[in-house]
Amino acid sequence: MQLGEGESLWPVLAAVKWIRSYHAAAATPLEPEDILFGKLSWVVTRAFVTGIIYTIVIGSFGALESWWSLTLPFIGALIALAFSAPLVAFAARSQSDAPFSVIYRFAFVQCSFSRPRSTRSRPTPTTYVRSFNLYPCITEWPWREPPRMAMRRSVLFCVTSLFWQ
Repeated sequence: MQLGEGESLWPVLAAVKWIRSYHAAAATPLEPEDILFGKLSWVVTRAFVTGIIYTIVIGSFGALESWWSLTLPFIGALIALAFSAPLVAFAARSQSDAPFSVIYRFAFVQCSFSRPRSTRSRPTPTTYVRSFNLYPCITEWPWREPPRMAMRRSVLFCVTSLFWQ
């Protein structure tokens, strides 16, 4: 998720506005779709290789208990692609990098936090204070759930068997 974000905001704006390497690529017979496909292919390839390295490291410590953990690089690549594609489009149309810090702070940093759940049906105000989460209204937005679910599924594939007996 963060790899897709990191490869999609500032590098794309730099290639469009500051370095103008996308302008140089567009001066060749390449179409804009080809440039986009190349950028997204790079993000997916980098995420896949990073996922392979992480899976090897996790496996070297004996933490892989299921054969489903071999799908972790594929899952990571798909997650990176899902976050990278809309951010590349947004960065290509941006005039400055001012909104990037806001996106990073209020979307990606918040997705990384995992706060404890209350044993009651509704969280109390002290639940947010205990978890040092100062943005309870932002963290309850529906867009926060897919990254959390993706992380849960990755852990499920890594440490448990999908077929229970």
